[in-house]
Amino acid sequence: MNKKNRKQEAPDPKISALKTHGPLAARLIVGAIFAVSGYAKLVHPVENFAAAIESYYILDASYVFFVALWLPWLEIIVGAYLLTGLFTKLSGSGAALFSTAFLGLHLRSMAKGIYTEDCGCFGSFGPHLNSWQMAVFNGILLALSVWVVYFPPGRWSLDDWTAKPLPRPLDHSTTPPLAP
Repeated sequence: MNKKNRKQEAPDPKISALKTHGPLAARLIVGAIFAVSGYAKLVHPVENFAAAIESYYILDASYVFFVALWLPWLEIIVGAYLLTGLFTKLSGSGAALFSTAFLGLHLRSMAKGIYTEDCGCFGSFGPHLNSWQMAVFNGILLALSVWVVYFPPGRWSLDDWTAKPLPRPLDHSTTPPLAP
């Protein structure tokens, strides 16, 4: 069959909508989760989150307070960038990196027999998830973060708005003078 006789197939509207609206939904979900998670840790004393970090036995005691102090701010920054769609690929990569680290942390702790009743991920409010639930949650968060990185951010992002070229100013040297 030659190319001229082939019937041109219309794209499936469900797949087209998934490609355009899916990344937006994934970006907003991941951004909201990171922003809320970071904020929830900030409004409570840093010692609470430091105790949650210590319960995993992964960091030396000298690093726990530093991580407990800075991780919520990084989560808020990544979440804010994802929510606004600014630096989408970079912030999506950061979210994927965080999700991978958190997933690895939960899988490692479960392999060592350390099961937590509350991961400390959302401070003292929000969902209180155990180790298995957090592993599944972080796996889903990782998949959504990869989706954000893989697909373009779309028109509802600051990246799309800043990528458009500005209108060129008029070049008055080539414009004919107005008639008197």
